Amino acid sequence: MEKQFFENKVRNSLAECLRKDSKSLEQIHTLACAVSGGADSIAMLAALKEITKNTKVRLLCVNVNHNIRPVEQTLGDSKFVEEFCRFIGVDFFYYEVEPHKIKKICDESKRSVEDVAREIRYDIFHEFIEKEHVDYLCVAHNSDDQAETLLMRFLQGSSVASGISSVNGKILRPLLNVSRAEIESYLSLANVKFRTDLTNLDTAYFRNRIRHTVVPLLNDKFPQWKKSAISHALRMKEKEDALEFYASKAEEFLNARVDMASMKVTIDKTKFHSFPVAIRRLVLFRLCDRLLDARVRLPSLTFMNPVVSDDFSGKVTACGLEIFIDTQNGDNIIIQRIQKLATEKGFFAIIEEDCIRILNGASFSFRALNGGIMVESEEKSVFIENLTYPFAARSPLCADEIMASDGSMRKVSGILESWKCGSMKNDLLIIESMFSRDSNSSQKIVALLGFHLGFRNWIVK
Repeated sequence: MEKQFFENKVRNSLAECLRKDSKSLEQIHTLACAVSGGADSIAMLAALKEITKNTKVRLLCVNVNHNIRPVEQTLGDSKFVEEFCRFIGVDFFYYEVEPHKIKKICDESKRSVEDVAREIRYDIFHEFIEKEHVDYLCVAHNSDDQAETLLMRFLQGSSVASGISSVNGKILRPLLNVSRAEIESYLSLANVKFRTDLTNLDTAYFRNRIRHTVVPLLNDKFPQWKKSAISHALRMKEKEDALEFYASKAEEFLNARVDMASMKVTIDKTKFHSFPVAIRRLVLFRLCDRLLDARVRLPSLTFMNPVVSDDFSGKVTACGLEIFIDTQNGDNIIIQRIQKLATEKGFFAIIEEDCIRILNGASFSFRALNGGIMVESEEKSVFIENLTYPFAARSPLCADEIMASDGSMRKVSGILESWKCGSMKNDLLIIESMFSRDSNSSQKIVALLGFHLGFRNWIVK
C-alpha cells in the first residue's frame, strides 16, 4: 500500500462524513483530532495534516490524560503526542482528569472503567470544541474497532445493532473504512512512530477479551466475517433510522404528560399498546430518559420487556424508576422516579411569584423586573431576560444540556468540569422555563448559575 493511497482513503471518508452534515472541507475553519499516542490516532493526525496542508483549515490536536495508568505511561504518552505535534506544526491542547476520579466514580456507580473514562473523555471533547470554536473533532475508530463493537453489542444483547456511527454531531470518524493493518502499514511507510498502551493487552477489559480471543478465532475460521458484519450493520442502521423516525411520531401521538416537579410521566395505556412492540420499546426509552441520565442502561429482560408486552399489569422497578398501571385514573401507565441514583443529590423548586427561597442551604431572591427575572444571593445578582413565572430552579442532572451561542447543545456536566466545580457541582442552579402550569408543560434550560459560589453563569440568549 502506498502512503498516498491511505491518505486518499481518509480524505474521501472525511469528505463523506462532512457531506452527511451538508459541508465540505473548503467550508471548515477549524478541524481537530483526538490523539492518545496510539497507532490509530497518530496515523489519523499525520494523514489529516497532509490532507489539510494546502487548505485554509486550522488543524488542532487534543490529548486527554485519564490518570488510570502509572504516571510514567500516561505522561509519557502525552509528551510524545505534544512532541509529534510540534514536529508537524499542529497546535496541541492537553487535558488531565483528576487522579483517582475515574476509580471513585466506578466504585460509586458500579460502572466499568471503560464506560466512565469514555464519558469523561467525551465531556472534555465537547468542552474543547466549544472553547476553541472547533467545527469538527475527529476520533480514530477504524474498521476493526467497528467489527469488535458489533461483536460486543451482540454478546451483550444490545438493542443497537448498527455499530459505531461515522458522524455524531460534531464528532467525525474518518478511519471507519480503513483497517488496523492498513494503519500500521501507513505508519511504517511514513516512518512515524507511535506509543502502545499496555492496557490494550489486559483481557480484564471486555473489548480486549473480544480482540484477543474471539477475533483471532473468527479470522482463522471465517476470514470474511468482518466484511459481512459491517455490511449487515449498515443495513441495520437504515432500519434503526426508520424506527427512530416512527418512534418520534408515535411519541407525538402519545402526548405523554411529563411532570418534572414530581418526576413522573403519565401515558395512555391504550394508545401505547396500539404501537408495534419495537416502537413501544423506543418510546419507553425516550420517556425514561426524561427522568434519568441517558447513559443509564435499563435492563431489557426484567424492566423493558414486561412493560412493552400486551399483558403488562404489574409493577417493575430498576435504576431508580418504577413503572406501574394506574387504574384509578383512566388505566394509565405511570413512569415514576422513586429514588436518587447513588451518585446524585439535589433539590427542586417551582418558582411562581416574587419570593425568597432557601435552596440547598443558600438563600435566593427571585424578582420580576423589566421583562425578565432578577436572581439575587449574598449581595450578588444576575438578570435573566425573557424569563417569566412559573419556572423551575433545581440542581444539575447528569443528562442536562444547555444551548450555546452558536445554537448547538452542550452537556452541562462538561461545562461544570471545565469550571472545576468539583464537589460543589450539585449546588449550582439550573433555571428551567415552563410554558404553562399544567402537567403537559414543556421545559427548557435557560440558565446555569454559579455566581453565588464564585463561579460563572451561563445564560441562554
